[in-house]
Amino acid sequence: MQESDGLCGSDSAGNSIAEHKNAYRRRIRCMRRELSEATLRAWDEQLVAQLITAIDDIAATLQRTDDEPLVIATYLPVANEPGAHTPGGFIPSLLSALDKRIPCRVVIPRVEDKRQLSWHPWSPENLVTTSFGIREPDERSTPIPLDTVDLAIVPALAYDVAGYRLGQGGGYYDCTLADRRSSRQSSGQSSTFHTIGLVHPHEILPAVPHDDWDVQLTTVVTTLGRHRFPGS
Repeated sequence: MQESDGLCGSDSAGNSIAEHKNAYRRRIRCMRRELSEATLRAWDEQLVAQLITAIDDIAATLQRTDDEPLVIATYLPVANEPGAHTPGGFIPSLLSALDKRIPCRVVIPRVEDKRQLSWHPWSPENLVTTSFGIREPDERSTPIPLDTVDLAIVPALAYDVAGYRLGQGGGYYDCTLADRRSSRQSSGQSSTFHTIGLVHPHEILPAVPHDDWDVQLTTVVTTLGRHRFPGS
C-alpha cells in the first residue's frame, strides 16, 4: 500500500488523528473489496500454516504443563478479512492443525454494553448472527474470565512496523486488550499478554495513525510470515 498521500499518526494540515484513521480505513476497505475469491482462498491456506508456527513458538514460552490446554481467544472472520475464506472454516481448520500438537481451547467474543467483549467457548451450534452480519455466541453460552486467556488473535485493517493496530473503529479490542494487560499487572504477572494480529500481506505499513490509548500487539501474521515487535 503506497503512502504517497502523506497520511501519518499526528495532526497535519488541521486534520485530527480520527480523520487520518478514517482515511486509512476507506482506502484499505476499498483495496480489500478488490481482492478476488481465488486470491483470498490461497492466502488463507498459507495464513493458517503461518499462524500455527506463531502459536507453537508462543506456547513454548508459557509456563504450562503438557496436558494444560492453551486458551486462545479469536474472532470469526467475515467478508474479505483474513481467515474468512478458509476451506472448512477458520476455527475448525485452526483446531485441526493444532490437534495432537498443543491441547487448546478456543473462545470467541460477544459484544456487550460499553464497548466490552465477553468471551465464550467455541460452539458452532450456539451461534447467532447480529445485525452487523457478525456471528457470536447466543444467550445460552456461559462466558469465561478474560484472565484465563493465554493469547488473543485480533482482527484489524492494518498494522504498522511498531505493532500499532488500525481497527474498524469500534474500540472493542483496544478496551479488551488494555483490560487484560492491566489485570496481569495487578496480579503480579508479566505485563506481556501475547497478541497475534492477522492481516493481508500488503497491510503492514510503515506507520498507521494511533492515539495514546491504542494498544501495540506483540506479533502480526500474514501469509508471508510473522512479524514480532519490541518487547514481545
